[in-house]
Amino acid sequence: MPIPQLELLVKSLADGSGWELSAPSVGLWTNAPEKGERIDSSTDIGVLLILERAWTLKVPKDVEGFVDSEPPERKHRPMEYGEPMLRVLREGKPIHASQDAIPSAMEDQGGLYLRAPQAGRFYRRPDPESPLYAEEGDEIFSGRTIGLLEVMKTFNPVKYVSDSDLPEKATIDKFLARDGEDVQEGQPLLSLS
Repeated sequence: MPIPQLELLVKSLADGSGWELSAPSVGLWTNAPEKGERIDSSTDIGVLLILERAWTLKVPKDVEGFVDSEPPERKHRPMEYGEPMLRVLREGKPIHASQDAIPSAMEDQGGLYLRAPQAGRFYRRPDPESPLYAEEGDEIFSGRTIGLLEVMKTFNPVKYVSDSDLPEKATIDKFLARDGEDVQEGQPLLSLS
């Protein structure tokens, strides 16, 4: 069953440089976009939990630009009806904190990366007391779990899977996503050799 959608309330900024998007209802906001992320009417900007029911938050038609607000510090931020959630500027430069950890030279060299299969919070161990699934320098093979992705309190294993881009076996060079970091779909989690 698909998650129902709610469209955000929109107000143009006084200087005409963009918009302020506000909560369409009372609830708990989660999975907020990162500052610098490009959004438009096809973009979801997270989920609003209303009386234990999840609603996907949709960007209103004709709003297109770059997020100019930091994501909330809390994983589930309480929202009131009409409370500002984020600002969107018509022009800007995409900035992702996660991209700062990836030197552009690595991208240019076409290195091997294991990427997040979906957006969520990445964990390197099953719980705080358990050992890490994998460490830098480990040789990994197709089918090995290297972490977990939490999406709406559901934990999904992240497995190394060989395909046309990745070999049957590889060595972990460096983790590019920190334990407990929110990641976007397709974001490199670790580099391989």
